[in-house]
Amino acid sequence: MIRTTTTPPHLTAALASQFDQALQAAKSARRAALLGAAAYAAHLIRQEEPTVAVLIVDTDTGQLCGYRDADRTPLWWFSLDQHIADQIEARLADVLALGTDEDALTDAGWTHHDEEGTSELLLPAPVATNGLLDRMIHRLSAHAILMTTRAAVELYDAHGDPHDQLSSTQVEQLEVLAALYADYEGSLDGPLYLLGELGVTGVIRSGVELFGSLGDPGRALTDAQTAWLDTLAALLGEEDSASGTDA
Repeated sequence: MIRTTTTPPHLTAALASQFDQALQAAKSARRAALLGAAAYAAHLIRQEEPTVAVLIVDTDTGQLCGYRDADRTPLWWFSLDQHIADQIEARLADVLALGTDEDALTDAGWTHHDEEGTSELLLPAPVATNGLLDRMIHRLSAHAILMTTRAAVELYDAHGDPHDQLSSTQVEQLEVLAALYADYEGSLDGPLYLLGELGVTGVIRSGVELFGSLGDPGRALTDAQTAWLDTLAALLGEEDSASGTDA
């Protein structure tokens, strides 16, 4: 006689929830990788030709097939240095290997999917900073702001959010930069391309909040990073007070 066992309902629900969370994390990581590849490509290409706004990409191989300006006019005359093209194509191939379903690509800025297997990748626009982020950079430096966003990511990676003080948007911003910083040695342009000015200031605020409530018990941060967090905490306090007074 074949004996069967009954799986407890709560275990089934827990396993289903675990799968759903893992699937969502995988989708978020793939989106972050797609956005990171676009930011990387934009950073390298615009040093050669600032008018490039769209890449035509073979989604099977990651090969660059053409370039367009912001009006989608083909830039037939432009030829990217092969060494730079190789670097971009290698990253595009890696991220496209994670999946090329149109919904996911479209969500990350890919459009005009055709039957020949090419899609157009809209590069993130160059970002000019102003307002709060500009004041942060003026108070410290662009490098200090970049390293402070890294500090926020490192604090979240080391300790999570045990007091549940971050919003879902703040958590998503930290996860996007965590994926970027896994293999990134560039400037503040990368985070700005991915998150925009508000997103970068949001990551800094997250770092300040986590550092304020948790400190750095594992010594994940450098002395410079903790000093920058203290400075930015004071600046954010000044900004918040001014906003409250204006209200």
